[in-house]
Amino acid sequence: MLLSSLIVSPRFILELCISTINCIFSSVFSKVCSWSRGACRATKSLVSDANSQSEQRTDENVTTPTSVNYHFTRKCNYKCGFCFHTAKTSFVLPLEEAKRGLKLLKEAGDFLDILAVSCDSFDEETNQLIGRSQGRKSHIENLYKIRSWCQQYKVAFKINSVINSFNVHEDLTEQINQLNPVRWKVFQCLLIDGENAGETALREAEKFVISDLQFQEFLDRHSAVSCLVPESNEKV
Repeated sequence: MLLSSLIVSPRFILELCISTINCIFSSVFSKVCSWSRGACRATKSLVSDANSQSEQRTDENVTTPTSVNYHFTRKCNYKCGFCFHTAKTSFVLPLEEAKRGLKLLKEAGDFLDILAVSCDSFDEETNQLIGRSQGRKSHIENLYKIRSWCQQYKVAFKINSVINSFNVHEDLTEQINQLNPVRWKVFQCLLIDGENAGETALREAEKFVISDLQFQEFLDRHSAVSCLVPESNEKV
């Protein structure tokens, strides 16, 4: 199934994550569990019960990942001009395999605790200029829908924004406070050779670049937003 069909129904993806959450690393986890059990049996004859219990606790910690970023493709339904993670291939993990990965994550002890959505502007025309649009669908309407679903399923909601030449003068304070994310990650538009800059790049992001001073002025304008977490190019 193509990515576009998945993104047409974001609620399906959210419910899928919450109800079936599992990991891509199926074979890895099963092998680690097998090796761990074998190691425990082998050491029982050599060490005391206390040491065996200690090793078993260590094995349990090893087989449960602390954090997982689950990517099933690099394709995107948007064409943001500043994007520095472009689609180098057209590969999309088949839907059943994607579900299987989520199922394995659940079995490994993970769960969906936070969902991040990108939003650079609350003006539809600006989103069109940036490239964060898909036909007549409203990115802003979908943002509010996803926020509502996160509240319903008790998933932490996060917003990512890339500050660039098209939105650097905007004031997003009112909308961000209304959405009330646990974190608002604000990035300065960044050029990466081979991704959004250079001869081999799939994007030409030079026109989106802003100065450090412009970025700081944007941060100062939004200093009252308590959930704001800035990511300048220097910090990145």
